[in-house]
Amino acid sequence: MHRYRRYLEGLGHDVSRLRIVPPGEGAPLYTDLWDESDKELVEAKGSVTRNSIRFAVGQLLDYDRFVGAEQLAVLVPERPRQDLVEYLASADITAVYPSGDNWERS
Repeated sequence: MHRYRRYLEGLGHDVSRLRIVPPGEGAPLYTDLWDESDKELVEAKGSVTRNSIRFAVGQLLDYDRFVGAEQLAVLVPERPRQDLVEYLASADITAVYPSGDNWERS
């Protein structure tokens, strides 16, 4: 996550985290990454298992009710298998993963 954040900042993007306090909640929620420049909400996961991807989708949809992002993305350590890329696409969410010194989006 830190590497991707540095990459975005190197491109001149304004990157931070958001603090969300849903009505009736006692504790705030914190997003992993908010790219203010692209209005993209990013949830980071340490693996590309189905459970990790499904959990990320739920978090993004929950956070986005309060944020109104233009784009949603899951940051993962490698390209998810095609079935999960299609699952993300069905929810209009992009997978972002490293490819050498660059980043790929599916």
